Amino acid sequence: MKIYLLIVLFFFLIKQLIAEEVVIYATESAQYLPNDCCTFNYVESHNGDVIGSQECQDMGAYYGCGMAKIAPIWRFDLTSLSDDVIVHYVTLKGYVLDEPWPDVYLSLSSSIGPISEDLASELWSGNHWSSGSGQYNSISWPIGDFSQNLPVDIFLEAIESDQMNIMAFMGGNWSSYSMTNSGENAPRLVVEYSGSLAPEITAISDQETNEDEPITINVIASSDSNLDLTYFAESDTSAMPVYMNGSTLAVGLEVNWSGVGNITVIVHDENELSDTTDFMVTVNPVNDSPQEFSLIYPTLEDTISINPDIDWAMPFHWEVSNDVDSDVIYQLSVTLNYFNDIYTTDYENITDSLTEISVYEWAVLMTNLNLPRWTMDYVVTATDGEYTVQSEAGQFVFQNTSLSVTGELTPLSYKLHQNHPNPFNPITTLRYDLPEDALVNITIYDMMGRIINNLVSSKQSSGFNSVQWNATDNFGQPVSAGVYIYQIEAGNFTQTKKMLLLK
Repeated sequence: MKIYLLIVLFFFLIKQLIAEEVVIYATESAQYLPNDCCTFNYVESHNGDVIGSQECQDMGAYYGCGMAKIAPIWRFDLTSLSDDVIVHYVTLKGYVLDEPWPDVYLSLSSSIGPISEDLASELWSGNHWSSGSGQYNSISWPIGDFSQNLPVDIFLEAIESDQMNIMAFMGGNWSSYSMTNSGENAPRLVVEYSGSLAPEITAISDQETNEDEPITINVIASSDSNLDLTYFAESDTSAMPVYMNGSTLAVGLEVNWSGVGNITVIVHDENELSDTTDFMVTVNPVNDSPQEFSLIYPTLEDTISINPDIDWAMPFHWEVSNDVDSDVIYQLSVTLNYFNDIYTTDYENITDSLTEISVYEWAVLMTNLNLPRWTMDYVVTATDGEYTVQSEAGQFVFQNTSLSVTGELTPLSYKLHQNHPNPFNPITTLRYDLPEDALVNITIYDMMGRIINNLVSSKQSSGFNSVQWNATDNFGQPVSAGVYIYQIEAGNFTQTKKMLLLK
């Protein structure tokens, strides 16, 4: 007999050592209001601190029920308990306010889903238990703390469905009763069990980042059973790959990708129990700068023959500057640096990486400067309207064959060229071609047609000629910024052009 008692005591102690206890609070509550003494009416969500029960008031055969019965309903989430746990007991606890609850009926269900009209009707009818009526009755709850043991077999069914639903109502005389519905004294299940609780993972809020800016997130999870945890993550888009390093989640991003992706994080314990959370990552688009590019042609090894007698189009070629967001516009700038006298022409609004320019004006310029050969500089700029990227500086050689072969040249026709630079401040050069000797008048006018400066008035020899204007009038006084007209008269030839003075 003693041996038997020792064995019983041993197993009792072992049970106490390995048993664990968990408190599970209701995750949802509602008020069920049947009409006409128990005819179904509706379920009303309850968000206050107090929830109550109320009996029907019998007002006699003529009036029937003057007050419908109200019954509180609670839904408990049991996903933290695995199906193979050994439950020793489960107790419903709470706190009654004002006055005791006599003759309480409890109705239990393991139906899945939030509290609804169907679930309320099922709980009220009490016919969902396979074992019988599905109701406890003749339970009395005192003011203050109450505790009511529940059948373990019904609770195990609820664990399998991850949910237990409980309704409480009374069958005694009409009165109103209430209980605490929030805080530590709210309705709760106290469960003693052996086995493992599933790990719990803290919900991760939705994230936001910019294009090409990956993020890292510290995943927080816990195991009441003190088991080792393993983390796993997956994304619903290949443009947003995810990686787990221990409990740290790294969210990668495909280059230049923007959009929305959903990420799922799962934590497992050693018993293969798990918990899951999902969140959304929004990646905002960002305008990217055009990519760097290189020049292709011409190079310093290329010598280009030009002549003012021949006007032809010289090609320029460079690599494409890619921009994933926008169309790219190019500008080609060609420069002749004549001992710090800088002559630059910008060729704008180029939409391709290959363009051509007229060499005529460069041939005339080199002829006027008496340059038979000169190294030219050029650069290409790419822009998407917000960002700008520039190529490396390029060089090539212009060979002025008119000077290198024949020395002096005579223009074939009269011509007034566009001033350079334009716009200017305050000096610009006006160039003109004379095929023969002539009396030349070059006059500057304002936009009202008034004479500002008689710049040239003399007989000149044929050739390629130029004159500078320093933005002053005939009295040597500076003129204001604006648009001016310059005109040449040479023999019977007349030509007019506009120029812009900036201040």
